Amino acid sequence: MIETTKATALYLDMVEGTHAVRHTSWVGRAIALEDLAVASALRGDVPPSGPEAGYVAQRDRIEPDVTAIAAPIRWAGGIAGALNLLGATYRIDETGELVPVDVGDVVADEGAALVIRAGGGRVGESFPLNADRMTIGRRPDSDIFLDDVTVSRDHALLVRRSGDYYLDDLGSLNGTYVNRHRIESHRLEDGDELQVGKFKLTYISR
Repeated sequence: MIETTKATALYLDMVEGTHAVRHTSWVGRAIALEDLAVASALRGDVPPSGPEAGYVAQRDRIEPDVTAIAAPIRWAGGIAGALNLLGATYRIDETGELVPVDVGDVVADEGAALVIRAGGGRVGESFPLNADRMTIGRRPDSDIFLDDVTVSRDHALLVRRSGDYYLDDLGSLNGTYVNRHRIESHRLEDGDELQVGKFKLTYISR
Protein backbone atom coordinates (compact mmCIF):
# COMPACT_ATOMS: atom_id res chain seq x y z
CA MET A 1 0.00 0.00 0.00
CA ILE A 2 1.30 3.46 -0.88
CA GLU A 3 -0.02 6.86 0.13
CA THR A 4 -1.52 8.87 -2.75
CA THR A 5 -2.78 11.88 -0.77
CA LYS A 6 -2.92 12.72 2.90
CA ALA A 7 -6.40 11.17 3.00
CA THR A 8 -6.14 8.13 0.69
CA ALA A 9 -3.82 5.26 -0.11
CA LEU A 10 -3.57 2.79 -3.00
CA TYR A 11 -3.72 -0.97 -2.42
CA LEU A 12 -1.01 -2.53 -4.60
CA ASP A 13 -1.42 -6.23 -3.88
CA MET A 14 -2.97 -8.66 -1.45
CA VAL A 15 -2.50 -12.28 -0.39
CA GLU A 16 -5.75 -13.78 0.87
CA GLY A 17 -5.99 -16.17 3.79
CA THR A 18 -8.93 -18.19 5.07
CA HIS A 19 -10.62 -15.38 7.01
CA ALA A 20 -12.61 -13.28 4.51
CA VAL A 21 -12.63 -9.54 5.17
CA ARG A 22 -14.44 -6.66 3.58
CA HIS A 23 -11.51 -5.15 1.68
CA THR A 24 -10.56 -8.18 -0.48
CA SER A 25 -11.68 -6.22 -3.58
CA TRP A 26 -9.65 -3.10 -2.76
CA VAL A 27 -6.52 -4.00 -4.77
CA GLY A 28 -5.88 -1.22 -7.28
CA ARG A 29 -8.25 1.17 -5.54
CA ALA A 30 -7.58 4.33 -3.56
CA ILE A 31 -9.18 3.94 -0.15
CA ALA A 32 -9.84 6.45 2.59
CA LEU A 33 -7.31 6.16 5.40
CA GLU A 34 -9.51 7.68 8.11
CA ASP A 35 -8.13 6.34 11.41
CA LEU A 36 -6.89 2.96 10.13
CA ALA A 37 -3.73 1.35 11.49
CA VAL A 38 -2.14 1.59 8.06
CA ALA A 39 -2.58 5.38 8.15
CA SER A 40 -0.40 5.51 11.26
CA ALA A 41 2.18 3.31 9.53
CA LEU A 42 2.25 5.56 6.44
CA ARG A 43 2.75 8.62 8.66
CA GLY A 44 5.45 6.85 10.66
CA ASP A 45 3.38 7.09 13.84
CA VAL A 46 4.65 3.80 15.30
CA PRO A 47 6.26 3.18 18.69
CA PRO A 48 10.06 3.48 18.40
CA SER A 49 10.70 1.12 21.31
CA GLY A 50 9.00 -1.32 23.62
CA PRO A 51 7.07 -4.54 22.89
CA GLU A 52 5.15 -2.96 19.97
CA ALA A 53 8.12 -1.17 18.40
CA GLY A 54 7.83 -0.70 14.66
CA TYR A 55 4.18 -1.53 14.12
CA VAL A 56 0.62 -0.48 14.98
CA ALA A 57 -2.10 -2.95 16.01
CA GLN A 58 -5.79 -2.05 15.79
CA ARG A 59 -8.69 -4.28 16.74
CA ASP A 60 -12.26 -4.36 15.36
CA ARG A 61 -11.82 -1.33 13.06
CA ILE A 62 -11.96 -3.05 9.65
CA GLU A 63 -14.52 -5.62 10.80
CA PRO A 64 -15.62 -7.12 14.11
CA ASP A 65 -13.24 -9.86 15.30
CA VAL A 66 -10.47 -8.70 12.94
CA THR A 67 -7.16 -7.20 14.06
CA ALA A 68 -5.05 -5.10 11.69
CA ILE A 69 -1.27 -4.90 12.16
CA ALA A 70 0.49 -2.32 9.98
CA ALA A 71 4.17 -1.44 9.60
CA PRO A 72 5.90 1.22 7.47
CA ILE A 73 8.18 0.28 4.56
CA ARG A 74 11.18 2.56 4.89
CA TRP A 75 13.37 3.43 1.91
CA ALA A 76 15.93 6.16 1.20
CA GLY A 77 15.33 7.85 4.53
CA GLY A 78 11.57 8.05 4.09
CA ILE A 79 8.43 5.92 4.07
CA ALA A 80 7.68 4.38 0.67
CA GLY A 81 4.57 2.43 1.70
CA ALA A 82 3.18 0.11 4.33
CA LEU A 83 2.43 -3.55 4.94
CA ASN A 84 -0.96 -4.37 6.43
CA LEU A 85 -1.66 -7.76 8.02
CA LEU A 86 -5.21 -8.74 8.92
CA GLY A 87 -6.08 -11.67 11.13
CA ALA A 88 -8.78 -13.07 13.34
CA THR A 89 -9.00 -11.62 16.85
CA TYR A 90 -10.11 -14.93 18.30
CA ARG A 91 -9.26 -18.60 18.51
CA ILE A 92 -11.43 -21.67 18.96
CA ASP A 93 -10.84 -23.47 22.26
CA GLU A 94 -11.25 -27.17 22.99
CA THR A 95 -14.99 -26.71 23.67
CA GLY A 96 -15.61 -25.00 20.32
CA GLU A 97 -16.10 -21.57 21.88
CA LEU A 98 -14.55 -18.43 20.38
CA VAL A 99 -11.88 -16.99 22.66
CA PRO A 100 -10.59 -13.43 22.05
CA VAL A 101 -6.89 -13.13 21.25
CA ASP A 102 -4.82 -9.97 21.58
CA VAL A 103 -1.56 -10.44 19.70
CA GLY A 104 -0.12 -7.38 21.40
CA ASP A 105 -0.66 -9.00 24.79
CA VAL A 106 1.07 -12.19 23.64
CA VAL A 107 4.13 -10.28 22.48
CA ALA A 108 4.17 -7.96 25.49
CA ASP A 109 3.89 -10.80 27.99
CA GLU A 110 6.06 -13.42 26.34
CA GLY A 111 8.36 -11.74 23.82
CA ALA A 112 8.55 -13.19 20.30
CA ALA A 113 5.81 -15.59 19.27
CA LEU A 114 4.38 -17.61 16.41
CA VAL A 115 0.63 -17.18 15.86
CA ILE A 116 -1.42 -19.61 13.78
CA ARG A 117 -3.36 -17.75 11.08
CA ALA A 118 -4.84 -20.74 9.24
CA GLY A 119 -5.01 -24.51 9.48
CA GLY A 120 -6.41 -27.24 11.67
CA GLY A 121 -9.14 -25.15 13.30
CA ARG A 122 -6.49 -23.52 15.52
CA VAL A 123 -6.58 -19.93 14.24
CA GLY A 124 -5.24 -17.52 16.86
CA GLU A 125 -3.31 -20.10 18.89
CA SER A 126 0.06 -18.66 19.85
CA PHE A 127 3.43 -20.18 20.76
CA PRO A 128 5.78 -17.94 22.78
CA LEU A 129 9.40 -18.40 21.69
CA ASN A 130 11.09 -18.75 25.05
CA ALA A 131 13.97 -21.14 24.35
CA ASP A 132 17.12 -21.15 22.23
CA ARG A 133 15.94 -24.24 20.31
CA MET A 134 12.31 -25.17 19.60
CA THR A 135 11.15 -28.07 17.46
CA ILE A 136 8.22 -27.90 15.03
CA GLY A 137 6.53 -31.07 13.84
CA ARG A 138 3.92 -33.78 14.08
CA ARG A 139 5.75 -35.54 16.90
CA PRO A 140 3.59 -35.11 20.05
CA ASP A 141 6.56 -33.94 22.11
CA SER A 142 7.44 -31.18 19.63
CA ASP A 143 7.63 -27.71 21.18
CA ILE A 144 5.24 -26.55 18.45
CA PHE A 145 3.01 -29.57 17.81
CA LEU A 146 1.13 -29.39 14.49
CA ASP A 147 -0.95 -32.53 14.16
CA ASP A 148 -1.61 -33.06 10.46
CA VAL A 149 -0.30 -35.51 7.85
CA THR A 150 1.05 -32.60 5.77
CA VAL A 151 3.54 -31.92 8.60
CA SER A 152 6.59 -34.17 9.03
CA ARG A 153 7.27 -35.65 12.45
CA ASP A 154 10.48 -33.62 12.66
CA HIS A 155 9.62 -30.81 10.26
CA ALA A 156 11.59 -27.71 11.26
CA LEU A 157 13.66 -26.16 14.00
CA LEU A 158 13.67 -22.66 15.48
CA VAL A 159 17.16 -21.69 16.64
CA ARG A 160 18.26 -18.45 18.30
CA ARG A 161 21.57 -17.23 16.91
CA SER A 162 23.13 -13.92 17.99
CA GLY A 163 19.79 -12.71 19.32
CA ASP A 164 17.78 -13.53 16.18
CA TYR A 165 15.53 -16.50 15.51
CA TYR A 166 16.30 -18.67 12.50
CA LEU A 167 13.92 -21.21 10.97
CA ASP A 168 15.70 -24.33 9.68
CA ASP A 169 13.98 -27.02 7.62
CA LEU A 170 14.85 -30.55 8.80
CA GLY A 171 14.47 -32.28 5.45
CA SER A 172 10.67 -32.28 5.65
CA LEU A 173 8.67 -33.97 2.89
CA ASN A 174 6.49 -30.96 2.02
CA GLY A 175 9.04 -28.27 2.76
CA THR A 176 9.08 -25.18 4.96
CA TYR A 177 8.10 -21.82 3.49
CA VAL A 178 8.62 -18.20 4.54
CA ASN A 179 6.72 -15.53 2.64
CA ARG A 180 5.82 -18.17 0.03
CA HIS A 181 9.44 -19.13 -0.66
CA ARG A 182 10.76 -22.57 0.22
CA ILE A 183 13.68 -22.27 2.60
CA GLU A 184 16.43 -24.35 4.12
CA SER A 185 17.41 -21.73 6.70
CA HIS A 186 15.96 -18.25 7.14
CA ARG A 187 16.47 -15.44 9.66
CA LEU A 188 13.00 -14.46 10.82
CA GLU A 189 11.82 -10.85 10.77
CA ASP A 190 8.73 -9.32 12.34
CA GLY A 191 5.64 -10.13 10.28
CA ASP A 192 7.14 -13.04 8.34
CA GLU A 193 4.51 -15.52 7.13
CA LEU A 194 5.49 -19.17 7.67
CA GLN A 195 3.90 -22.26 6.17
CA VAL A 196 4.44 -25.68 7.68
CA GLY A 197 2.25 -28.25 5.97
CA LYS A 198 -1.26 -26.82 5.86
CA PHE A 199 -0.58 -24.49 8.79
CA LYS A 200 0.13 -20.80 8.19
CA LEU A 201 1.77 -18.87 11.02
CA THR A 202 2.95 -15.32 11.58
CA TYR A 203 6.20 -14.48 13.36
CA ILE A 204 5.79 -11.56 15.78
CA SER A 205 9.04 -10.28 17.26
CA ARG A 206 9.54 -8.58 20.63
